[in-house]
Amino acid sequence: MKKGTLAVLCVCVLLAASFFAMGCSSSSDSSTSPSTPVDVTGVWTMNAEGIMTLTLTLTQTGMTVTGNSVPYAGTIAGEVNGSTIVFAIAFTDLQTTTFSGTVNGNSMSGTYRGGYPNSQEYTGSWTATR
Repeated sequence: MKKGTLAVLCVCVLLAASFFAMGCSSSSDSSTSPSTPVDVTGVWTMNAEGIMTLTLTLTQTGMTVTGNSVPYAGTIAGEVNGSTIVFAIAFTDLQTTTFSGTVNGNSMSGTYRGGYPNSQEYTGSWTATR
């Protein structure tokens, strides 16, 4: 299997697991249905717990978010529901990191989880500004 195909497959699996977990809430409150998403389109500067700074270029269509990251090249795929965002970056070195958080105007923040295939996982917090 090609590296790019494996990276995209990893992103899809992580996103599916994240969305499944969000949908398995025990709440019967109808307010958990999809909300009008905030707009995250644009260029964001992200800091992952002081160890890595990325520039994210995001495009949004409805609830779907896509884009790329530099200087650590990666492909972004995710979703926004109301002010909640979940996205994954599949880096070209096969590392995939999933970010979840809250958008508040021109800033967003949350937690991340990632790692390389067959390797130890890492977690932390992140912030971003537009």
